[in-house]
Amino acid sequence: MVFPSISIAIPTLNEHDHIEHCLNSIFHQKYQGKLEVFIVDGGSTDDTVKIAKRFPVTILRNPLREAEYGKKIALMKSTGKYFMILDCDMGLVGDHWFEKMVSPLEKDTEIVGSWTRFVSLPGDAPLNRYITFDPIQRDPLFCFLTPSTSSCITKKYKEYWITEYRKGKILPASFCLYRRKELLTTAVAEMKKYMELDTMVIMVENGRTSYAYVPDIGIHHPFLTTLSNLVRKRKRNLETMYFNQPNKRYWTWIDWSKRSEFIKLFLWLMYCYTIMPSIIVGFYKSLRYRDPAGLYELPFNIMTTNVIIGSFITNKEGRVLLSKTI
Repeated sequence: MVFPSISIAIPTLNEHDHIEHCLNSIFHQKYQGKLEVFIVDGGSTDDTVKIAKRFPVTILRNPLREAEYGKKIALMKSTGKYFMILDCDMGLVGDHWFEKMVSPLEKDTEIVGSWTRFVSLPGDAPLNRYITFDPIQRDPLFCFLTPSTSSCITKKYKEYWITEYRKGKILPASFCLYRRKELLTTAVAEMKKYMELDTMVIMVENGRTSYAYVPDIGIHHPFLTTLSNLVRKRKRNLETMYFNQPNKRYWTWIDWSKRSEFIKLFLWLMYCYTIMPSIIVGFYKSLRYRDPAGLYELPFNIMTTNVIIGSFITNKEGRVLLSKTI
């Protein structure tokens, strides 16, 4: 097998507690190809950069501090045949991770990117186990608004499955290993930020609709520990990825021009605030996954929905959008 070069971008800002584990998971891989790893730091004041320099990485500076700007800086500096991003609180699961992710791309030139699922490990917080019931860690609301994994799978091979997308039907499995040169021939190269979900839409709009799902490896992403942690992260996601964006957003969770989307939102609010349906689903998930973390269904739904509504009301851009749609 050919082992092509891979570029990996990891944005950081005061990630002393995470960066060593992330880099260990990369450099302990049994991969014979070149790994070009960029740490794009937003001005850490802790030991993040010092720890990173223990590994064979390239340190880049991100003066704008926001992670998505840093990812774009790394993309433009990268030289690998393939490109991917990782958050520094992620770890690769499996010794042959890169080999298995590269294999579908090397076998089939129609495949533009490969992705894998998120997994839980012993010791994970119950809230993180709960959100990892979904293979790409979608909130229940996002599961409700986006297609299921099974609905996108068109072929199953022994080592990977093909997911086929079209505009309006894209599974938000955004931590992908991409063909780097193909990214740079699209609008991705012109954007100030590297936005994972926008990248998927751009590739589909350019006729690159086939992705490979590699199910027997994974990414460990223990990013949720408490409900207050959940609230902070959801607020940040709206502020940095939805409101006040410097570029056009290609990915949209809701098409505000369609009445059917409003009906879906109304149904979600009924499901969320009626309370009993969430309790029933929570018990079902606990039984299905043999994990009492399923009982987080009700508080998770209410808190994330409240955060989204509150953010739209308190943000000027959100209020304008609400007034136009209502």
